[in-house]
This record gives sequence, structure tokens and C-alpha cells, in this order.
Amino acid sequence: MKNAETFATEIPTRWVGPLRVSGDSVAPGQPHAEISVPLATYETPLWPSVGRGASISREIEGGIRTTVIGERMTRSVLF
Repeated sequence: MKNAETFATEIPTRWVGPLRVSGDSVAPGQPHAEISVPLATYETPLWPSVGRGASISREIEGGIRTTVIGERMTRSVLF
């Protein structure tokens, strides 16, 4: 990913993608955008699995459709 800042996390993290996503919150005025996203997990086999899913999203017209229902921010894990 170009111009990405480097951050440290306690949980193993990798960039996955690019994913093709569509929706006003991601690609306003465009049919879709292709973005890479960070995936933090202790289950490291998820990285290649999510990468394969990302490749499928690029084959689907419009990719993954997103809708923002509400904007929230928290400082802890929600259960």
C-alpha cells in the first residue's frame, strides 16, 4: 500500500487485499474502490484465507457492498 504509515500492534497484523468494495462511505461518486485492509489475529491461517476471499470480491461486479448504519467509537472490546 502506498504512503502507508507503520504502526506496531500487540496482535500479529498483516495487510490483506485489495478488496473491491462499493458504497457511499467508501467510494463516493465512484462505482467501487479497491482497498487493502489490516487484519489483526492470532489465527494466522486467516491471512491467506481472507486474501482468497479478497480475490473473489474483485471478480464480482461492484464487489462487497457497504452501508454505514451508525458511526461509533469505543476504547475497549464490545461483547
